[in-house]
Amino acid sequence: MNLRILRRTRKTLKPGDIFVLQARDHEFVFGRVIRTDARHGGFEECVLVYIYAAFSADKSGPSELDRDRLLIPPLLTGKYMWTRGYFEPVGSRPLEQDDVLPQHCFYSFRWGESYYDEFNNRLPERVEPCGSYSIYLPRGVDRDISIALGIPLSEDHASANDEHDAL
Repeated sequence: MNLRILRRTRKTLKPGDIFVLQARDHEFVFGRVIRTDARHGGFEECVLVYIYAAFSADKSGPSELDRDRLLIPPLLTGKYMWTRGYFEPVGSRPLEQDDVLPQHCFYSFRWGESYYDEFNNRLPERVEPCGSYSIYLPRGVDRDISIALGIPLSEDHASANDEHDAL
């Protein structure tokens, strides 16, 4: 994979936590925990995160993270992104109203094209930015980040199927 393992942590996540990730030799990319109580199907306590088009050579990073400058659409993941060291916590700031998108949207083609929010509520229509209605595993995050940064996908992506990228 292109994502580097930075530092593993079992720190309790909370909305407003800021983290970094890094793909290959690229600068650090910044993300933020938005919710820790999102749901997907039968999965509870999913973590809703934003990954920003905000980069820095060091982990101190930008002072502002703008919801309108996301690198990829919001995504749902699990605590394993931190416990395995792909996301490293670097700070925390309380979320303000302007930090959070007014509506989260995730698309699903599993039951016909449909859209859901982070609590499994069906939406009447697509709202941008719209992510995938999946729980992202490290390979899925790696794929989406690599594509967004223009980094060639690692060889293991070519031989794998999407079942290992998301639930």
